[in-house]
Amino acid sequence: MAVSVLKEIRDAEYEAERIEKKSISDAREIVSDTKREAYEHLESTIQDTEMKANEIMQQAKQQAHGEIVKMNVDVSRECDMIVEQAMTNLDKAVEFIVGRIVNFKWQ
Repeated sequence: MAVSVLKEIRDAEYEAERIEKKSISDAREIVSDTKREAYEHLESTIQDTEMKANEIMQQAKQQAHGEIVKMNVDVSRECDMIVEQAMTNLDKAVEFIVGRIVNFKWQ
């Protein structure tokens, strides 16, 4: 009887040791899986953030391009107005000079 009790104790100790080793192994696996999932989530978040940043940059480029086109149109109009005014002044200047030459009293 004492032998069987000792055998049961020994078997229980072996079983406890097996359960402890399995628990440690399971815990390590859970930690490893959690780290892997966290890394995958981080990578996914980084990719999403990069895509959003690229979208924002594209929108900003399009907006800037639109503003540049508008400014070019405005500047072109202003240049045309300046040229028009200059041509008007040029005509007046030519008339003035011709008038001075024609009306000049040659001696």
